[in-house]
Amino acid sequence: VFTAPIMARGVWGVDIRSLDTGEPLFELNAGRLMMPASNMKILTVAAAADALGWDYVFTTTLETSAPVTDGVLMGDLIVRGGGDPTINSRDQRAAAVLDEWVAALLSAGIQKIDGRIIGDDQRFDDEGIGPGWAWDSLQFGYAAPVGALQFNENLSTLTIRPAVAGQPAQVMLTPGAGFTLINRVATVASGATPSIDYRRRLDQPVLEVTGSIGADSATLERAVAVV
Repeated sequence: VFTAPIMARGVWGVDIRSLDTGEPLFELNAGRLMMPASNMKILTVAAAADALGWDYVFTTTLETSAPVTDGVLMGDLIVRGGGDPTINSRDQRAAAVLDEWVAALLSAGIQKIDGRIIGDDQRFDDEGIGPGWAWDSLQFGYAAPVGALQFNENLSTLTIRPAVAGQPAQVMLTPGAGFTLINRVATVASGATPSIDYRRRLDQPVLEVTGSIGADSATLERAVAVV
């Protein structure tokens, strides 16, 4: 595998050791520093499991110091995040969590909130982007920032629908993404293959969508990392 022609321009770094003794069993460029690829997730999971344990449970709490009068919370409700990454759209998980929160509030005698609902994400560092991440990939779903309080993996949905040929396409972004949207997508003649690109400006929260889509094309959706 290491000497295959397709790998002529690539570099392998391999270090295989015995779990029992730590002795090296095979090495190839074992000491060379490289930018890790997606297999870095294996080490990340292993480190998290070692530090937290496999049975660790993320917690998100609903807190208030305000009194409840006749079913009304006379003040603010604080949603304090603990880094739970599972409040997302998979298997309707987010909807189930919100239902659980509503049930918890009702069981506490709260039917109405006469105040604000405040999201607290202070448990994590304010910088949600990892060191070394490519600046021209930050708009894509796989580069979504992490946070102590996040919803749907900090992703928003970009929707592009064709209009009449010669007119701008319809471009929409899920509310709450934090972007000002600039639409530079043209609707072209039927039969054309869609060509869509979107870029996040580095100096301001602006998402610019460019390209073209055929008048008879189906609606397109793309995952966008929120600000």
